[in-house]
Amino acid sequence: MRKYRTVGVALFAAVAVVSGSGVANASAGWNYVGAGDFSNRDVDNGLWFTDYVQSSGGSFRTCLANKSETYTYTLWEHDSSNSRKIASKSSKGGCLVFNGIDDYVDGGNNKAELMLSTTNPEGGDGVAFYD
Repeated sequence: MRKYRTVGVALFAAVAVVSGSGVANASAGWNYVGAGDFSNRDVDNGLWFTDYVQSSGGSFRTCLANKSETYTYTLWEHDSSNSRKIASKSSKGGCLVFNGIDDYVDGGNNKAELMLSTTNPEGGDGVAFYD
């Protein structure tokens, strides 16, 4: 019985740590709008992309797993006809904030459709998005 209790406590602690970051983001004014991974490869540009998520504008936050190397992460606006680069940041992971998203809000839904790319040649881990 003791073995199961120890495993249960360890599992609860891991869940509390992971969900705690969501609580911290919410209390800081960030609303979770989705998650994804870098699973879409653009061979011509040598980049990996996430699927897009929607933003109401203002500032947009992405949170990535920490890496040992620095990569460039670029936020793009996605429209059915083309994609436009918004801004790039170099980082070893963690959370990145992109400001000035209001200029990319459009369409009937009054949202910006945003996706992230990485120069990591392996694509990389998942990313969480906050608006």
